[in-house]
Amino acid sequence: NLLDKFGTLKDIFGADPEIIKSVDGLGETSATFFAILGEISRRIESSSGTVEKRFYSIEQIGEYFIKKFKRITEEKVMLLLLDNKNAVIDCKTIENGTVSSSVLPLRDVAKEALLANASRVVIAHNHPSGDPSPSDDDIIVTRMLRRTLSELDLDLVEHIIVADDRYMPVISYMTRIAELDYGN
Repeated sequence: NLLDKFGTLKDIFGADPEIIKSVDGLGETSATFFAILGEISRRIESSSGTVEKRFYSIEQIGEYFIKKFKRITEEKVMLLLLDNKNAVIDCKTIENGTVSSSVLPLRDVAKEALLANASRVVIAHNHPSGDPSPSDDDIIVTRMLRRTLSELDLDLVEHIIVADDRYMPVISYMTRIAELDYGN
């Protein structure tokens, strides 16, 4: 019944538990079971040999976060902490949102970076809507975070927005827009 409804195991594992419960013969326990399997599958896929010890480009970071956000249906904010040679110190979720919004806790970002003795920071969040374009709020928060971290002698490398299998680097986007405005 599940395969008839969803088509693939991947879609079953990524399905909303409420929809799974609506399938004839399945209840809360089954929905929880499939949600747990989906989370285990996502974690295995995002960590199985794909974690970079060191990043050499924004593209590598973007691809890394595409894997991290795979099958996540609500907004999350993740923090990637790097040393001064772009070696990974830690990557963690710092905020869980709803299906349409999350809050970027500037203070928590700074605190985590300082506690980990990081030199460089990448912030990332997902847009479950499927559009990785930054909102006006995304741009404002990126500017605020960049300024805050700079005052603490920390470098905001990039703010990555992930939607499905695509990503948008917000700082790079802001730089291109500024260059276009300057050229006119």
